[in-house]
Parts: sequence; C-alpha cells; structure tokens
Amino acid sequence: MLDIWDEYKRRYPDEILDIDGIVNEAIYRNEKNKVLFVLKETNDLNGSLCEFLNHGAPGNGRKTWQPCCKWAGALIDEDKKAYSTSDERKGTLQRIAAINLKKISGTATSSNDYINWAKEHIDLLKKQFDEINPDIIVLCCNNEGNKFICENILALSKREWTEDKELTSFKATTWNGKLIIWARHPLFAQNQWTEAFRRAHQKYVAD
Repeated sequence: MLDIWDEYKRRYPDEILDIDGIVNEAIYRNEKNKVLFVLKETNDLNGSLCEFLNHGAPGNGRKTWQPCCKWAGALIDEDKKAYSTSDERKGTLQRIAAINLKKISGTATSSNDYINWAKEHIDLLKKQFDEINPDIIVLCCNNEGNKFICENILALSKREWTEDKELTSFKATTWNGKLIIWARHPLFAQNQWTEAFRRAHQKYVAD
C-alpha cells in the first residue's frame, strides 16, 4: 500500500501520518476469515498504528484494543481469552487489520471533523478497503461515521441493509459476500458484546 501512503504524504507534506492497515501481512493473509476494524482516528499516536498493534497495543492502548481483541477472538474462532497482557493481545492483533478514517492523530475528545477529512480522501479509503479485502468488517465509529462508510465506501445503501434481529447488541448484515457489523467505539462498549460476537461467529463464520 505504499502508493496510498505516498499520495497521503503528497497531500499532507508537513503532517505525521498514522500508518494503518494490515497489522502483520504474513499472518493476516493466511487467515481464513479476515477481520477489519474501522475507527475514526487515533489519540495522539503520531506514528504507525500497525507497529503499535503489532507490539500488542501497550500502555493505555489496551483500553481500546483489549475489547477489540475479545471481539476479534470471538469472531474468528470463538476464543474466550481475557487478553490481560500485551503478549495475549499481540497474538490476536497480529491476525487483524485496523484503519482509521482520518490518518492524522486527534485527541481524547473526538469530533466529527474526521468525516470531513474522510470525504476529501474517499478515493484512497476505497483503495485501502479493496487492498485489505476483509471478510468481516467491524464498524467502530459513531452512527454518522458508520453511515458514511456504508454509503460512501462500501456503497451499501439503507435499503440494502438487512439487520439481523437476533444480534441485539449491535446490527449486522451480509453484503457482497462479507459480514458487516455496525458496532460502536470499543471504549463505549468496553468488554461488553463479546458473547454477541461469538453468536455472530456461530451464525456467519463457523463452518
């Protein structure tokens, strides 16, 4: 994906970009069910999100990424680990991809300016989605952000969204051969919903 990041750098020559995407290429490409998490923006990362996750999201990163580990583990193979250490998180985070709509760090208090930022770079975001090519997409923005992704990047209109009523914690639908999950930011959901993600695995992912 170097061409994507070369273009971002051309558009923002004076900014530090938060490089995101596939955490560990060799591991991710060998996964039978490839999971992509989509969030708004990082909180003062100013560097590579892939490298940060490849090391297990140390420090305060666990507040966001420990719930993601539980969700990913439940989705991929119904794993029930607690993910209390960096090594436990690292093993699962290396199996996923994760991107932010905005490629420049924000702050602890997020605003919806990431939507305007994403609108300016839909071409690169679409290309990144295509190159990651996930089987499962977990949308972790707010309602406006998730709606933006569905309509502008996935081309999934409201009338095509068939909500799964059995998954009461979040919305889910199948589209274009992929499982799309309409969730929230993991800081809001925290350690909840793991059982619902496990049910999603049983219904949509398991052989």
